[in-house]
Amino acid sequence: RARAGFLRSPTDRVAAAARARGTVSCAQVKGRRVLLVDDVISAGTAVREAAGILQAAGAELVGVCVAVDRQEVTGGAAPPEPGAERVSAVEGVRRDLGVPVVPILTLTDLLTYLEGEGGASAEHATAVRAYREMYGAV
Repeated sequence: RARAGFLRSPTDRVAAAARARGTVSCAQVKGRRVLLVDDVISAGTAVREAAGILQAAGAELVGVCVAVDRQEVTGGAAPPEPGAERVSAVEGVRRDLGVPVVPILTLTDLLTYLEGEGGASAEHATAVRAYREMYGAV
């Protein structure tokens, strides 16, 4: 369970992100090879944005590591049209940035765990499967 005060409102998260943007000093990364690390990848927007900031600061992006790959279709919050190519955000970022993108944990890994636990986890597994059917690239 999250402790009171631990979770931030969307407004607080947006404000924190705005403060963090542009804090990369050119002197810190110029001419350096950089591995970009992020907590979660959904559509890949934040990774692309951070890569642009690093590039503008003179860094060479050599790869991306994400803790959790939600295995979502890239391209927005709406489910893809029927018959449309279902490109995952990870694959889209690989294509766009030309670097490896490596997740530590995927939505499939989480689903496998939930399905093996039974009980209340089975209810969560059902919800995760429904989410993946709507938004997933897998």
